Parts: sequence; C-alpha cells; structure tokens
Amino acid sequence: MIAQSVLQACVNLGVREFVVCAGSRNSDLVHGLLQHRDQVELYSFFEERSAAFFALGRTLSQPYPVAIITTSGTAAAELLPAVIEAHYQERPLVMITADRPIRYRGSGAPQAIEQSELFSVYAETYDLESDDDVRSFRAATDEVRSPLHLNVCLEEPGKEIPEIHLKWTDRHRPAPNHQQASDFLALERFLEKPTPLLVIAGCLTPDPKLVATLASLNAPILADATSGLHAEPSLAHLILRGGDRTAQQLELGKVLRLGGVPSFRFWRDLETQANIDVLSLSNRPFSGLACHSMLFEYAPGCFEASSQNTLTDWKEIEAAQAAHLERLLSQYPHSEPAQLRALLTYIPIDAQLFVGNSLPIRELSLVAARKLPWPVYANRGANGIDGNLATSFGLAAGQEQGETWGLFGDLTTLYDLAAPGLLSELPHTQTRTVVINNGGGKIFRRLPNFQGIAPNDTAIIENHHQFDFQSWAQAWGIDYHLIQANGLAESLSCQHAILEIRPDENQTEAFWADYLQN
Repeated sequence: MIAQSVLQACVNLGVREFVVCAGSRNSDLVHGLLQHRDQVELYSFFEERSAAFFALGRTLSQPYPVAIITTSGTAAAELLPAVIEAHYQERPLVMITADRPIRYRGSGAPQAIEQSELFSVYAETYDLESDDDVRSFRAATDEVRSPLHLNVCLEEPGKEIPEIHLKWTDRHRPAPNHQQASDFLALERFLEKPTPLLVIAGCLTPDPKLVATLASLNAPILADATSGLHAEPSLAHLILRGGDRTAQQLELGKVLRLGGVPSFRFWRDLETQANIDVLSLSNRPFSGLACHSMLFEYAPGCFEASSQNTLTDWKEIEAAQAAHLERLLSQYPHSEPAQLRALLTYIPIDAQLFVGNSLPIRELSLVAARKLPWPVYANRGANGIDGNLATSFGLAAGQEQGETWGLFGDLTTLYDLAAPGLLSELPHTQTRTVVINNGGGKIFRRLPNFQGIAPNDTAIIENHHQFDFQSWAQAWGIDYHLIQANGLAESLSCQHAILEIRPDENQTEAFWADYLQN
C-alpha cells in the first residue's frame, strides 16, 4: 500500500513529527499516523498555510525533519509561502500532499490541479503513485536538509480503514558538511589583506571556537539580534551599539559576514560598494548580494584569528553614536523603540524569543542592550511578514520549560489572524504574543524611495488601519493586555497572552528624525 510506503520512507528519514491538515484524499495517510500515535508527535490544524509555518517553526529548534500532510488541490498550494521560507533558511520541511491519480491531470476534474511541480525550485519533488515510485525515492534520498515535496497520487479512499505497520529505527541525523581545503586558503588570503575589517553577523548558533576567534580578531561586529553574539561577554566590547549608523561612518576595506543574511541596511548598501571586499561564511548557500562577494561554507574551527588593520577611530564613533541613541531613548520614552526596549525587561531569563520581520527585528537589534540573554529566532529566509506568528507557535511547541515570546508588527499580525488556533496544540507551553500597533506599515515612511510622498497618499503606501487586537484575542479566548507607558499593569500568570503596544506616533517620528540626522 502506497500510504504505508510513504510513511515508512519518512520515518526512515527521521521524521517523528507530523502536522496534519485532514481531508478526504489524505485519509489513508492520516489513519496510518493515528495507528502510531505512541511513536509520533501529531499536530492538527484546519488551515494549511498557518500549519505549514507551524511545521517550519518546529524545524528551527531541532535537527530533524518535520512533515506536513495536506489533501489535494488548493490545499497543497497554501504551503508555498512556508516552503519558500524554508528553502532560503535550508530547513528540513517535508510536504506530503495527497493528489488525485496522474490520469486526471489536465482534465479539470475537481481537486486535480498540477501539483507535481507546484513548488518549482523551492523544493525537491517526487511524484509517487506506486510502491515502485517510493522505492526509487528511497534509493535517491538518504537525508533531508531543505524542503522536500512528496506528491502522493491516491485513488478514492475505500470504506475500510487500512492497517498500516511501520518499522522504527533510530532517527536519521544529517551528515555534517565538509569544508574544502581551497575554502580555507581563500579565507586566509581574505583576512591577510591589509585593510580594515568589519564583521557582520546574521542568524547563527555561535560555537566556542568562533567566539574565541572573534575575540582575537578584535574587529568591530555589527551583530543581528538573531546572531547569538549579544549573549557572549567576551564580545560585548566589540559589538556596535550604534548599529547601522556607526557602520556607515567607518572607513572599511573588507567585510566578513557570518551566518544568515543580516537585516541591516548597511549590508544592503554593500551592493554598491565595490571598493569593499565581502566574504560570507554560512551554512546556507546564499551570498546575500548580487555581486562582488565570495561565499564559503562555515564549519567550526574553519578559520583562526590573524592580525588585522584596526579602525583606530571606530570606538570613538561607536561611543558617540551609542550616547546619541541613549539620549533619544530617554528623550522619547513613548516612542516605539523606547517602548520596545522597556518591554524587554519583562521577558524572563529562561524564555526564548521570536521576532517578526520588517521594523521589529531592526528595532530589536538597535535598542537591545549589548547582552541579549535569550535565544532569538526569526524567519530570515525570504524575510516575509506572513506566517510569523504560526512559526513562533511551532517553535514554542518544543519549549517544555520557560516561555516563548514573540514580537510582531501590526501588519504581520493581521497576515496571521488564524494562527492562535494553533495554541490548542500546545497544552504544556506558555506564549506571550506582543503586537506593536502603530496603525500600519511605518517602515515605508523611512525608505528613501518614499520620501516626500503626499500625506494623502501615505494611507495607501503604509496600509493604514484602525484595528485593535483586543477583540481578536477575545475571539480565540486568549488573555489580552494593553501595555501602557509605565509597562505591564500586572504580572502574567496565564498560559497564553496577547500584549498590545500602542506607541506615540509623534514621539516615534521625532525619534527617527533625530536619529537619522545625526
């Protein structure tokens, strides 16, 4: 039976967690999993898009692949945004989509869309209609590092529930990648160039060798909130507190990027700085720039510190910029950046933090103290704002102790209004969903190509709204708190909570105007 063959293939690849969006066409697959509930972790949800991001969130904190099962037709198409994100994050997300038999393709029959190449370049796809197809797939695939699409062509379900027997083995761990000798030589030559160095760190999990090497390099570090470097005491004196504004004032010769593609404006501006050499060390195969950069795979111990030409004035520039930032945070206490920093004091030390794209991740990197004690996660693959809440809830599902906090903009939240339904799948975890409600996408106000736009046109550009999130919380039966200027009025003892921040728009605009003029 093909349903048994497909599930056995997934088990052999190490899948032990399945997110199920049940339907008629995938019923044999679902019944097979229900017969093994003592050996798999099952989550279920009615809406495929959010479920896929939830599955993506499950891959963020573990090395094993996670599968999502859908029925046929547009249900499978709902997975595309999460698949794209997983592709650029190189996360082991397995999509098992039920399909009608191949003979229906091109017929226009109900729920017979072209599913076999639905995800294009974003996932490796196998069309499976027989046990022989599954055997061929198993022979070709022995690990999952990035999105995998198993399109299972099934006949109409029968009346009898199939009996499915699976054999269980130890989980399959992806084999480590191996660094090439030529990569070491290219990196060594890059570091030997007698020009000032700046390190830019994106999303990564720092190992002790890397931390020690960065401390020895003694070069300034522009560290994304997701880099994990803020929690390293030995690097505190190197991390640029002034962020982008400090980096823009440095006279650089080379930039070493570590980890994922960072969120900083300075990184994007390197696209036009041909005089600055750029080399990236990352476990993801993406350079992050369209030109004049080198990319090599990172492995612990792949490079050692070498003497660097120091930027003699970088600490003076950094100190001035950091002091300016502190003055602005004190001068505008009701601004969005200041309220975000105040909120951080309420997050317990044993929590984990998921931060949404657009302004929140940039503001967190800017205003957080040099030490961010929590693991910080984000969807920094395609950098989209959809599915962020669902991803954070998937991350939370693996947190047996402590809380999972999520920081999101209002538009990001409006993209994901169904996601709180997933919280019913988390009986043993606590979540705190923070919504920064500034009435629209205010990041557009600070982009150069939108400067000087007519006031009457900003509503269209920024997607203005008057939505408050209390009624949304009530619809899902979740505790709601409006965070006032003086912080939380009471301690949070509930399992799940939605916290809304409403920054003062005038103070926020004044903050950014003063910050950008310095």
